[in-house]
Amino acid sequence: MVGGIGASLAYLGFLVHEYHWSMGCNDRGFEGNQQALYYGKPWCQISPWLAGVLLACYQSANSTRSGHLKPPGALKIAVGYILCGAVLWVCVFTPYWAHGHGKDMFEKECGWSHTWDTIYSIFSRAAWGAGICYIIYAALTCQGGPLTRFLTWSFWTPFARLTYG
Repeated sequence: MVGGIGASLAYLGFLVHEYHWSMGCNDRGFEGNQQALYYGKPWCQISPWLAGVLLACYQSANSTRSGHLKPPGALKIAVGYILCGAVLWVCVFTPYWAHGHGKDMFEKECGWSHTWDTIYSIFSRAAWGAGICYIIYAALTCQGGPLTRFLTWSFWTPFARLTYG
């Protein structure tokens, strides 16, 4: 699974290098069919799924009889939440600030350096998946706090069934 994540990241690196592909900037001169090269290929977006499978394997190997994992301690969970929040925040909001604000924000020239655009394009999906896995890990250790209580609220059950269906 780790090899699959690495292969997925390597392919994304190939797309960035060979075709000038970008997840955050529209003005990099992409030379190809985005549907055929990125969105149609399952290995481009498989890294978050594989991260979830890794977490499931870890849980099945290390869970107690109740299905929960042993808690690592409140300090480690708090530091993990801070890091997780930072990673998820960067994944979601960084493209917004790359272009400035306003009606035509995606028509402006991108304010990112080519290096940051490359890093974001390759690692943003995998980082998002890792952040979500950490939230699930905290819930599995029964140390998720208010976020876990909010996400396990019975209000979400119909939406979960709809998404599954």
